[in-house]
Amino acid sequence: MIFKNKLLSSPYDLDQNKVETFSLTSLSKEIYNITQTIYGLYKSGEVIKVENGSKELYLDAGAIDDTVWFRSVPEIREILYRNRKSDGSYPIQFSLNKFLFQLGLKEPIDSKNNTEYLKLLYLFYIMHYFIFPHQNLFKNWKHQNFDFEQGYDDGAMDAEPLHFLMNQLLSNFDALESYCLHHIAIDSMMNSLNGFIVENQRMPISIRDYEVPHTLIIQMLYLCDRYNICAYCQDLRKTLTSIVLEEIIPTPNVPPFPNWKYQYLRMEELDAFFMSNAFYWFCTQSTKNVASRERIKFAQNNAVKNLKQMIKNDRIWMENNQSGLLIEVIDKEEVIYALRAAIAVKTYWDIAKNSKLRLLIGKYKRSLSTLLLHPQRKVYHSLSERFFILMCHIEYDLMTKDIENYDVFYERITKETIFLNLIFAAYQQPSYEDCENFLRDILFNLS
Repeated sequence: MIFKNKLLSSPYDLDQNKVETFSLTSLSKEIYNITQTIYGLYKSGEVIKVENGSKELYLDAGAIDDTVWFRSVPEIREILYRNRKSDGSYPIQFSLNKFLFQLGLKEPIDSKNNTEYLKLLYLFYIMHYFIFPHQNLFKNWKHQNFDFEQGYDDGAMDAEPLHFLMNQLLSNFDALESYCLHHIAIDSMMNSLNGFIVENQRMPISIRDYEVPHTLIIQMLYLCDRYNICAYCQDLRKTLTSIVLEEIIPTPNVPPFPNWKYQYLRMEELDAFFMSNAFYWFCTQSTKNVASRERIKFAQNNAVKNLKQMIKNDRIWMENNQSGLLIEVIDKEEVIYALRAAIAVKTYWDIAKNSKLRLLIGKYKRSLSTLLLHPQRKVYHSLSERFFILMCHIEYDLMTKDIENYDVFYERITKETIFLNLIFAAYQQPSYEDCENFLRDILFNLS
């Protein structure tokens, strides 16, 4: 359902499987009736909640244009669909079927009676005119504007509507199942490619040997996914090619406390660790005498909050996976390697202090990909997280190995950039199947 109020339930909702006779005329009448119901609820002062996954969203009825409330059935029909010209082109006037074509969605044969296509027309009409009336989605989402220049950690190209759209598409059980199967295969190949290029390791590949239905909803999901991944790659590439490592992570003056190399911390010991003088001196690279209030302030800053959020993410990840990024299980007890915890905090502190890069914390500030979960991937690194983890690896090597200069780190960044270029190229393909084939061919040629 799009709306949580059952009065606004519709057979055209993507999660509905009612046996109905669908047609463009019945869709136009349905939108007219839904409009009148929303208008009545609005005038009665009722708050209308929108189904939007874990993030609350409310209908802002006051922002809806008066023309939307009073459109007739024929007017609604014209907005939904206009016939093509004899040469196959679309009329100059706006219509939703023209807009979906501009996004890259192929119009099916007998589209006026195609259930799946009509449901997408319904979703986009309600989405634009009711859910996000203050944004011109049609102008922003035209296919020719998909240049992937705006990264979603900086708001993306209207990240909230894109998040809402994908949540709605995934409310359809068949679409969710197909989406998960595609991503199991793609994630496996991306992981193998990353291991081969960045880590110089050969990783096992999960090859899908069964057919996944190709539907209009899956096609639309791919278009959203493609923007999401390509914006991710574009932003991270720009960040990696613009940074000066020596400035962000300078050569350390205060080495890590020797005992940390052999020390594991239980969860209940972390707060005391954060309050220690050694932790403060290492993370801030300062040897000054520090008052307790300064240690308390430091233990409550964003760098430590980020580490605690990473621990929460690890626990979610470990529900279906053996090992976490930070957490280890020794004698059935969760512990964290002290040096790794300290370096994670120091890295965040260095990035925040020495660069203009912005790192995000908290589940509601994470990227779109983190919110679109499936059983095999409980947590997906956001743009800022992937960059942060890369910097953590560099900082860890700087602290534990005999590094003469930063060339080895720039070599790692070059490999990371090559990997991002290949993923960007893979998601330029027209469908999930083509994306999978592209990645499979690369891995075959590398092996």
